[in-house]
Amino acid sequence: MTKQEITKKVCERTGAIPNECSTIIDEAFRVMAEEVAKGETITIRGLFTIMPVVRAEKVARNITKGTQIVVPKRVSPKVKFSKEILSAMRELSVK
Repeated sequence: MTKQEITKKVCERTGAIPNECSTIIDEAFRVMAEEVAKGETITIRGLFTIMPVVRAEKVARNITKGTQIVVPKRVSPKVKFSKEILSAMRELSVK
């Protein structure tokens, strides 16, 4: 599902004007991205938690050249889904 599809569904369910929905959803995502970039944790109950995680420096391989390279220490985003989402996913039938 794309952001545009989310916006369309929110507009249909709330009866709001599409431009207003789009602006609100864009701003919400922008605020979440900015806060995670600052090192903050975002928790939306019943959905997910997005948190910054420090990844340690490690040695990796460049398989095309056959050499080793050092990947520096960095901060990456981590998403942890809620129990509700995980249990709903487990109930999906695999085709």
